[in-house]
Amino acid sequence: MPATGARHEPIADKRAAIDDAARRVFGRLGYARAPVDAIAAEAGVSTRTLYKHFGGKLALFSDVLVAGATDVADAFEEQVREGFDASSPARSLRVLAGAIVAHRARFPAHFALVARLNAERDQFPAELLESWLDAGPRRVRALLRERLGTLAAANGVELDDPAAAARHLVALVTSTLNTDPEGGRPPTDAEVEDAVGVFARGYGFRAASTSTAGSPA
Repeated sequence: MPATGARHEPIADKRAAIDDAARRVFGRLGYARAPVDAIAAEAGVSTRTLYKHFGGKLALFSDVLVAGATDVADAFEEQVREGFDASSPARSLRVLAGAIVAHRARFPAHFALVARLNAERDQFPAELLESWLDAGPRRVRALLRERLGTLAAANGVELDDPAAAARHLVALVTSTLNTDPEGGRPPTDAEVEDAVGVFARGYGFRAASTSTAGSPA
């Protein structure tokens, strides 16, 4: 048994190296412009080894995209689970906002890959897009909807459309990534606090005061 484990460890290492290299190269160049031999070279393996593990370029792209989305959603769920308290709308909205910011900051290579995916969507089969959405974005949005619905019910807030509320919270918290004319950047703690305040006032979470600006989200 020990010999078997020793024989398989280098295989796992090679696969991990290919995953990491593919995420970086696809994120820099996009799918169409990323040559397989460049990914193999960055991973320190032969193209033959790459094809042996993944079968081809599309399968490799799909693998790293879905794996990255899964990691992001897992981390998001863990962060929300640890800090959410339905009896405290101020704290809970900051926890949700903090998780939205943190998962983008924690996985920059994955989100660079997603940006390339969105720019080249017409090159990918529907099955790949569905797998990615199910692995990450839909899980995150479903959790946001569920937690916002729970928070509203516990605090007497009418929330007719939790899906819209989730979109609004994400849009407010990530506005600096999408609207800064000098280039997208992560929001500061004060900007996250301000976004939470705007959301809280708009949806009637009156107890969610932003008087503690600058505190951890």
